[in-house]
Amino acid sequence: DPYLKKAQADFYVRHCEIGKFYTIQQFKKEERVVYETARTSMENLVKLGYYRKEQIKNKFVYTPIEK
Repeated sequence: DPYLKKAQADFYVRHCEIGKFYTIQQFKKEERVVYETARTSMENLVKLGYYRKEQIKNKFVYTPIEK
């Protein structure tokens, strides 16, 4: 996908198991970026249709969508 940045593509390849949930904190830690960059990247992945965003209690989690 030409709209994905390298960090987004790297994260998605390693975290695309259907039924699992992933967090902004995981993206932040694994890609070594600040929180705002991780949040923006995850939101972009949602916008592009790679993940679905859900709220569990006070935390947002992201789960892959079948393509």
